[in-house]
Parts: sequence; structure tokens; C-alpha cells
Amino acid sequence: MSDEPSIHPEAGRKPRRGRRPPPRVSRADFERAALRHLERYPSSVAGLRAVLERRAQRSFAHHGEGLSEAETLIPDVIERMQGFGFLDDRRFGEALIRRLRARGNSLRRIAIRLHERGVESDVRAALLADDPVICFGHTLTDQIGGQLAAGFMLTDMFEDDFEERDAVGQ
Repeated sequence: MSDEPSIHPEAGRKPRRGRRPPPRVSRADFERAALRHLERYPSSVAGLRAVLERRAQRSFAHHGEGLSEAETLIPDVIERMQGFGFLDDRRFGEALIRRLRARGNSLRRIAIRLHERGVESDVRAALLADDPVICFGHTLTDQIGGQLAAGFMLTDMFEDDFEERDAVGQ
């Protein structure tokens, strides 16, 4: 062997320890996990339920127990998070709709995303029925300024009137 240092990235390091085992199923652990998840990510009830179920599955795979206990704890933890106001499908859906509308997604695509994220059908229907008319906050200068600067001529103006009044007579 040569006296040159090894180019292997693991050379000279301590051997890695294995992953910590998952904690056993308990109300305190599920509540901590739910709070940690909700402070990092916006979530629907179905999304949080999936996170807690995966946690219970990992615990069961390692310890071989606690799956039946998790089935009773998960709804209780979700109800408690809703009681604190940390988990609300309607607020989650409204925020998701705002984000997707800002990106220009269609109403159909938004409905699909709400379904994918686990928002209940009655809440989803109410959210989609409340969808406001898209309003643009651009000034006339912003809208046509670039066209005018490029040499186009403005020859006529037309104003939409969404309240069905005679726009010319105003």
C-alpha cells in the first residue's frame, strides 16, 4: 500500500450509526408529530391522517405492536388539532385556490388538486362555488404601455361594464 492519503470520502470518519428506531405508538408522540408537521406544511385532514398512519406503520414494522392503538389515537389527535384551529380543510383549500389561481390554473385543475390533497367533496364544492371573478390590478399604462412604446397607435378605447349599465352613457 502507498503512503498517499485515501481519496475515498468515508476514509478517516467514524462509522455511521444506524437510524434510530421509530418511537412506539403513543398519544404524545402523535401529537408532537402532528404539530411538527403542521408548523412546517399546510395540510388537509386527509394529509395529516396519512402522515400519522405512515408513522404508525413504521412503528409497527419495527416494534410489532401498536397498530390497533394507532387506529383509535389518530382520529383523536386530528380532532384535537382541529379544536386548536391548526387544521381546517376550508382554510387549507382557500389558500391552495389562491396559490393555484395566481399561477393561472383553471377551475378544473384546481378541483383536481383539491381532490388530490384530500379536501372533502362538500368543502371542495363550497370553495369552488365561492370562486370570485378574476380581477386584474394592472393600470392601463401597464397593460398597453409596452405596445405603445413599440410603435403601435391607440385609436379607440372601449370600457367593459360588468354591472350591465350603458358604459357610453356614463
